[in-house]
Amino acid sequence: MRKFSSFMDLTGQDRKLKCMYHGNTNVNLEARIMRETDAGLVVGVSLWSDDIDAHNYDLARRSLDIWYQQHPGVRIRLLPNTEFDVPKDIKEVNMYDVGQKVNARARRK
Repeated sequence: MRKFSSFMDLTGQDRKLKCMYHGNTNVNLEARIMRETDAGLVVGVSLWSDDIDAHNYDLARRSLDIWYQQHPGVRIRLLPNTEFDVPKDIKEVNMYDVGQKVNARARRK
């Protein structure tokens, strides 16, 4: 388990999220709170959307859980931010390699 390379709150509210990777792939991860909406927050994670197998927001843990499967080909270093709508009370982002089971209610993308 290791922390993401960086985290930023682009809303100017200085929110903090615990962002952890629970896997074995050498991937550079960054997370950002992109914006606040009436319904919650938009969180961006530096992954290609094709590499996300499933995701889920766990209300009890207040955690955005993402399951990652590395693309077999070569990718450019600069990654887009794949965005997720989450509640304002989010506390953490956790990313897992595909096959690691945390919550059976994960939504396929």
